[in-house]
Amino acid sequence: MVEFLEKVKEFCKKLGGKVSEKYYPDIKVRVVSCILPSKKDMGVLVSGNLVRLYAPRAGEVEFELDDTSIHLSSREPKHAIFSAGKQGYGTHVWGVFNKFEATYEERLNKFDLSLWESE
Repeated sequence: MVEFLEKVKEFCKKLGGKVSEKYYPDIKVRVVSCILPSKKDMGVLVSGNLVRLYAPRAGEVEFELDDTSIHLSSREPKHAIFSAGKQGYGTHVWGVFNKFEATYEERLNKFDLSLWESE
């Protein structure tokens, strides 16, 4: 599921950010980090197995996660909604961020996506 990490890198570049990557072979974990030149309004929408990252005037990227789990975290978003129902689950986070990081843990088949704002 390297596609997820590639999409995160693509989104970072669309926002004018600097991408860095790390791989920890002992624990089979890949990390993609993005530092933006300035704070940006941006959001993440998770609906069932569809994940969409978007920002006004910068566009969006989206991808599907087959049987992979995802954990989404953010610090002090302006807006966050979680819903679950017969059609699955959904999460929407909207905020002002200047850093985000995506992690894939191969042995757990799990993604983590974290967004935050720092000085």
